[in-house]
Amino acid sequence: MGKWSDSPRVGLFGLLTYGAIFGLFFHYTYNVEVKNTCTAIDSSDTASYKDGDVDASQKFQTVLMMYTWTFFIGIIREFLRTTNDKLNSDIVKGVINFFFLAELVQLAALIMMHVYRLQHSGKVCAGDYLNDDEFEKADEGNLYLISRGKFLWGWLILNWTILGLCGCLNITIFMCKKFQ
Repeated sequence: MGKWSDSPRVGLFGLLTYGAIFGLFFHYTYNVEVKNTCTAIDSSDTASYKDGDVDASQKFQTVLMMYTWTFFIGIIREFLRTTNDKLNSDIVKGVINFFFLAELVQLAALIMMHVYRLQHSGKVCAGDYLNDDEFEKADEGNLYLISRGKFLWGWLILNWTILGLCGCLNITIFMCKKFQ
């Protein structure tokens, strides 16, 4: 009997997971607030249209695109991994291993997301400083990136939550094995 990761169900689950996340990121990259251009400066808590200010919309777009296409590569990698069980080709194994470089791009995107979303211009353009009245009017001028800001904030929280849960699980497994 092979490893549990060799199961076709695990491969299908990987394909579906990468597909769902890719679809979500694709939607936010190419459909949500794509015409909004938001710039801000460190001395103000409101967005502007001025040239020379920090363009948070371009930075958010860069992070979203990096994630979108690394998840697309993940779909291809999972498909190849699943079909390689039948093919058993060294070339396919090499391609699969090469595609793991996309994980480095995801790490870079995670770091960039922290910097871009949490710097002052990212907070301003995401609407973090808006009061309730301003928040309702924010979408009218195509200036703020409220939806993208919320999405990136949620993705940030999800990443840290999963990391924390994995850490707790590892500690639990280690402690259980230690006291057996």
